[in-house]
Amino acid sequence: MRQSLDEYVPRLRYLVVRNQNEWVIQFDGEEFGPYKSRREAMLFAIDAAHKLGQQDEPTEVLLMGDAGEAKSAWTAPLSAVTLIPKARFLRNDHRHFSEPPK
Repeated sequence: MRQSLDEYVPRLRYLVVRNQNEWVIQFDGEEFGPYKSRREAMLFAIDAAHKLGQQDEPTEVLLMGDAGEAKSAWTAPLSAVTLIPKARFLRNDHRHFSEPPK
C-alpha cells in the first residue's frame, strides 16, 4: 500500500486533553485553558491551528482519549510551498525541484 507524502510531513500539533472536569490545549510545551467543554477546547484549538495553516505551517489537532491514545481530529491541508522542501528531502533527488520561495 502506497503512503501519501502528507504522512511524512512534520506537523505542529495541538493536543486537546481532559483534566478532571475541564479541558486544556497543549501546544509547544505550554498549556492553555481551562475550557468548560471538549467542544469549546476543540473550537479554540482548530481556530489556532487553522491560522497557522494559513501561513503554510502544517498543523494538526489531536484529541486525547480516555485510554491515553491521541486521535487526529483536524488537519490543515498542505500547500505546494510546504511540500516542496519535504518532497526534496524524502526523494533525495534535487533535479526535479527548484529552490522553494523565501
